Formats: sequence, C-alpha cells, structure tokens
Amino acid sequence: MTRCPPPDVLMAQPAGVLPPEVNARVEAHLRSCAVCQVLLRDLQDPGLEPAAAESQDRVWRRITAEARPRCKWLSWPVLLPAVALAASLVIAVAVGIQWTAHTPVPSPPVAQVKPLNLPLDRAAVNLPLSDSILWRDAAPPPRSPLAQALDPYSKGDYQTAEQQLARVGSPEAGFYRAVSLLFLHRASEAIPLLEGNKTAGSDWYLAIAYDRAGQRDRAIAVLKEICARPGPHRDRACAAL
Repeated sequence: MTRCPPPDVLMAQPAGVLPPEVNARVEAHLRSCAVCQVLLRDLQDPGLEPAAAESQDRVWRRITAEARPRCKWLSWPVLLPAVALAASLVIAVAVGIQWTAHTPVPSPPVAQVKPLNLPLDRAAVNLPLSDSILWRDAAPPPRSPLAQALDPYSKGDYQTAEQQLARVGSPEAGFYRAVSLLFLHRASEAIPLLEGNKTAGSDWYLAIAYDRAGQRDRAIAVLKEICARPGPHRDRACAAL
C-alpha cells in the first residue's frame, strides 16, 4: 500500500464493516505505518467531544449537496458513502475545537530581578541607661518592657522576640522587631517598621528589607545614601553598589 487511507476508513476497520479485500489492505497498512496507528488511536479516544449540532448539520448539508460518483479516495477501489465522509469531517471539526481549547498560550517571559544578597547580622542591643546600670547598694528598678522583650532577641529566639516587641510601642522596639522579621524571612512586614525609623542602623536594615522583598531599585537608593556619609555600614554599602 503506497498511500495512507483516509481517517473514516481507519475508523471503519476495527468495526469490521469494510469489504474483505479493503479490510485486509488497511490491516496490513496499519502494521507498517506508525502515523496511522497514532491517528487511529487518537480518533478512538473516548475523551474526544463531538462537534456542536450546528456544525454537524452544516457539514451534512455540504456533503449531501456535493457527493457525486466521481468522489473516490485516490487509489482505493471503493466508493465511500457520503455518510462516512460526513462522519470524518465532523470528527475533524471536533478535533480542531478540542485542540484549540487545550492548547496552552505561552506566557510572556518575566524579567528576573537579581538580589544584592546583602549580609544580615543581628543588630547590637543598645538599652536605655536605666537598664544598663549595675545597682550595688539598692535593689534595681523594674526593667523596662523593651529590655524584657529584647531578652529572647539576644538569644536568637526571633519568633518570641517579634511577638513581645510588637507590644512595645516605641521606635527602638519597632527597629528590633523589624530585624527579627528579617531573620524570620518576612521582609515585606519589616519595611514599614524601618521606613522613617531614626534608630541607628535602621537604614542598612531597610536596604536589606527592600532587597529581600524584591525591590532592588529602592535598596540601591538607600545604599547610595549610606555610602555617601560616614557611618558603621558605609563600607558595606559602598561595596554592594
């Protein structure tokens, strides 16, 4: 066999409705043609949805009007009925509809923002003077809420520190809470606590928060400000630019 049979002939072969000589030729062709094997398997897929009734009626009217004895399948010595042709066209329409519905639309490429990877160190604890004095002759006064909240922070328990510092309403508490949030990988929550915070070193940690939240341009802007003036983080900021 030199030509592949049409799709409706392929579908009719397993049903046993072809003339014996045609059935033998199709069966022999299927044994040697990988393309027809795949096509037949796809056409027999039970998940294939039929075409809409309107599409079927339109195909049927066209086939009925145009079917003539001259309509022969190339070298095949058999005149296929118009019904078989209509069935193959309806299947082709259904395949086209299903392919269109399930073909994924490629998404536009998303630009990857390369992080600066600024180093994150725990900010040193600077307590008020009243919490730092060693009392010898008298009992020390009660420790401030900030000093108590910074105990777990100094031990590296950032989860507990963040919760306790959230209850202390001061800029210093907000600063140490933001640092704790950075260690907890919650940079977006740390940003509002650091923006406008005047605690020493807050600008460096704000740059870290911006960088880890994917706001690289803002991080660079803060680093340029740090690099332009003397300070403990100046060298680091200049090296990161």
